[in-house]
Amino acid sequence: MKRDPYESDPGFWPVLDANCVWQRDPLPATVLTTLTRYSELHTQDGKGPIRVAAVVTVHRTAKDADWEMAETLEEALRCPDQQLRQGERITGLLSQGSAFGLLGNSTAEDTLTEGGQYYSDELGGPYYYYWMQSRLGQVTVAVSGRGSKGRSGKEVDAALQQGVGQMLSLTESELKGREKALLPIVSVSSATDVHSKISTRAFFQLRPDEYALSTPFIHYLTHTEKSRRTALIDDRAAGRISWQIVKDLTMFPPSNGTTTTHVVPADSEDFDPVAAAVLAADAEAVVYGGVSPHRAARLARALEQARFQGTRMAPEPVLEIAFLTEAGPAAEGWVISATYVDPAELPAAARFVAAYKKRFGVRAVERFALEAYDALLFVAQGLRELGNVEVERGAMVRRLRASTYKGLAKTIAFDAATDEFRWINGLFLYRLQNDTPRFLGRYDQVKKT
Repeated sequence: MKRDPYESDPGFWPVLDANCVWQRDPLPATVLTTLTRYSELHTQDGKGPIRVAAVVTVHRTAKDADWEMAETLEEALRCPDQQLRQGERITGLLSQGSAFGLLGNSTAEDTLTEGGQYYSDELGGPYYYYWMQSRLGQVTVAVSGRGSKGRSGKEVDAALQQGVGQMLSLTESELKGREKALLPIVSVSSATDVHSKISTRAFFQLRPDEYALSTPFIHYLTHTEKSRRTALIDDRAAGRISWQIVKDLTMFPPSNGTTTTHVVPADSEDFDPVAAAVLAADAEAVVYGGVSPHRAARLARALEQARFQGTRMAPEPVLEIAFLTEAGPAAEGWVISATYVDPAELPAAARFVAAYKKRFGVRAVERFALEAYDALLFVAQGLRELGNVEVERGAMVRRLRASTYKGLAKTIAFDAATDEFRWINGLFLYRLQNDTPRFLGRYDQVKKT
């Protein structure tokens, strides 16, 4: 039976606020759409109703959906007691997560469950409460059940299991339906993991995603410019990317040394306090986790004014003209982690560079142009290797996933176990010298100069 209201506004989604009260906020940029339906199994044989909520959310990427799962798991730790709506609350929440193949999860890439006690001004309490959420690709589905007088936990669980099973089955059918054509999709510059393994086998991301950019920082500050005390600048304006970089370097500190984390609020552009904190920590290197050339330039100027003399590093999005222009002399010496090469610095690419400049009438080869050329030849090699076999999309997808192609920019290959691009081949370093990015090479091959 439908409750009132029956459906949520698809332009809003539930958010647990700082007071542990559920609110409905406008959809963030990472969510395409969401829908919640509220219903109940009516009273029977003297028993009260079972109230059920079912939610489907479609994220822009599988990683965004994965982040929703992670944040949901943390919410029960932050707020074991929560207010659902006016007159309804849950208490004593305990949560548990299980990846595919663990704890009986054989239907989804990730599954979360929560259990607790339900109270209602209308129905009383405490009664049984249970919630479960699963992820397939970029889609999450969730159901929650709330008992009442005379309703056992088994009755609530039975209602939920049926509901989530049907939702997962429909979701998987829709995702697999998009795969039937199996048209290979090749990307050389997309930094986001748009597709998961379940959502499509035909997507070939030929570069590391944005969350791999911390690896060159760790390697460089361990093997090239050793840093035993590294200051990490967590720019909250960058959201998850900065959080991930800081987390990685905290877990794996360069040179097996120590790290300190210095937070810059998203609504602040004052980097002077963190520059002072870097000096107070006696740091030998600074790693900026943000993605804004403008904010990175402000950090660079603050560090210069504080007379910091150590190594300074930042991820690829910072490497723009805006950073060089706004930072001015303070940009000198910064080392940037990137996923593209400078073809002009690769002897093997000399013919490509000359042909490209002549064809397009430009003075320099644009970013990712050489990578796109390699991608084209990677696909051509796959077609050639099919030989006399009739060329069809499914065979082409399988051939490309098993192929290795030694390109001018990097070697294209995929891990046999995960089907993911071997990102060690696609991470590079640049150093800013005389207002110009100087290509240093693959991160694990850079020597101290």
